[in-house]
Amino acid sequence: MRQHKQNVKDRQYRAKSLIRQGVCPQCGGQLVLRNGRYGSFYGCSNFPKCKFTLN
Repeated sequence: MRQHKQNVKDRQYRAKSLIRQGVCPQCGGQLVLRNGRYGSFYGCSNFPKCKFTLN
């Protein structure tokens, strides 16, 4: 159980560091600022193949 918790924390840390660098954690594409109906958000440049978004 302890090892599982550490693995989850490690994955979350890696995903957050990729996002800070502007890299999509799902496919490795670039995150670009987009304007949508409900405001601005970051979306993957590989859309529609990758649907990752960040508010």
